[in-house]
Amino acid sequence: MGEGKTEHMFRLPALAELTVDQRERMFPFRDGAWSEQTRAAMAQFKTEKLDLNEPWAATPRGWRCPACQRVKAEIFRVTAGEVLTAHLHKHHDHLQDHLTTLMKVRLGPDAKRSPDYPHREVFRLSRALRRFDESIVCEDCNTADGSAKAALGLPRHFSFSPVEIGQFIKVRPHQPHSLDLPAVRRVFDSVAVDFELRTAMFGKLADRLANGGLRQEKSNGLDFAGANALTVEGQLSRTCALYAPEVHMAFAKDLSAFGRASTPTDGVRKRTTARRRKVEIPSAEEIAAFTPSTLSETWVLVPEDWTCPICDRSKVEIIRRGNKDRKWTGHITRHYEYVFDRVFNRSEGVAEDRVTHRETHFVCGECADMKTRVKQAASELSCDSLFFTIEQYRSVCESAPHQALDVDVPTLVKIGHENMAVADEVEAFQRHFSEVVSWSDSYLSRRVKGMAQARAWIALRASYAKVKGAPAEELEAALRLVVEEGLRLSELDRQFTRPMDLRCVA
Repeated sequence: MGEGKTEHMFRLPALAELTVDQRERMFPFRDGAWSEQTRAAMAQFKTEKLDLNEPWAATPRGWRCPACQRVKAEIFRVTAGEVLTAHLHKHHDHLQDHLTTLMKVRLGPDAKRSPDYPHREVFRLSRALRRFDESIVCEDCNTADGSAKAALGLPRHFSFSPVEIGQFIKVRPHQPHSLDLPAVRRVFDSVAVDFELRTAMFGKLADRLANGGLRQEKSNGLDFAGANALTVEGQLSRTCALYAPEVHMAFAKDLSAFGRASTPTDGVRKRTTARRRKVEIPSAEEIAAFTPSTLSETWVLVPEDWTCPICDRSKVEIIRRGNKDRKWTGHITRHYEYVFDRVFNRSEGVAEDRVTHRETHFVCGECADMKTRVKQAASELSCDSLFFTIEQYRSVCESAPHQALDVDVPTLVKIGHENMAVADEVEAFQRHFSEVVSWSDSYLSRRVKGMAQARAWIALRASYAKVKGAPAEELEAALRLVVEEGLRLSELDRQFTRPMDLRCVA
């Protein structure tokens, strides 16, 4: 670290190895599989199987659904397979997605790829005219919203708010809701005029935006300047990522393992027996001779003890007979996991989900292809900003060695629609990531080629000034922030693949 270095020694517990009681003491604000409340519910319903998702684990144990007013202890429900389900979901106003849809109609489906597309303006105006802020609701209320819209044949971009959902559902503890259809009609009729007014306003905004109007002048700061704020947490993260990447990677993996232990999906995704049809297993000779027809470089990059983080299959187990040509098939590709954190927006007085960084993971080709299957099933989701998390993929697929995945595509489509609530945030981060990492990579490339540090920096600064159209001296501080941010994001992005990259280079 050079001159002025300070050293501190401290111990961090291995979260994945904590006992149930230790987890209870360390994380009283989380409600995972190990919480006292969850264990009590499993005892109450006499089951050892649990399907619990991250929104449930991340909310307090005394949380109450804003729609049906049930507390968590009343939301637990047992399925026919004797699995205790504990699911909460983000519920957003689909009206906020409507402006993006209108822009596609006016400018074409690939308009977002244009450098002139008004990403910031669409993002901000979409949220300014939505009828309600994003909320967390129980799974039954989220399902009731979709069922009510389908029953009345309402527009895709309409959503009932949590308060409105509470006005037309019949609520029982530990049971799905039933609908009061006359009440559904009354609630919609009461907001229809306001909804149509907002829809019309979006149409006018789309016309103006498509013709180059309503643009906002960008500030001269970073879009994600908050990531560079001088905070204790930020400095610890940056220092660890830059100077002790192996420690940072170990801690990240420990957090990931702890998260998986908090949100089990028992009895819903892993096949314990093979299908009835005959399963062909490749011989040792066929495995040794196997080379993927696509992405062969990642196959070589990944070690032999690798397992897919989504389907839990090994490198050998993902090899199977192709459906058409009957050749052995299987490949490994990259999955981008966007990590969100809740950030308070002082100007609007609300908490928002923001992407803090991206992580690259190696996954099997079949698991990655689940996104393609969603786009084929729902054309409205055929966009670059569609994303899924590893845990979301895990919750909808069943796997067995040398066999095709069983995927619950309708459920994944539903999750995709929910994720679109933060699709603009993902797109904004992607643009930010590409920009800052391109500059940090450009600096590192000069250094790797043998250019002295001072000379490399002067050359980079000249290039940056040319792009930004301002004197180099005025951009010194801004460029340093950009490069530091690029280095930070690159390190976090490669933390799960770096050992494999280094092994391949060596």
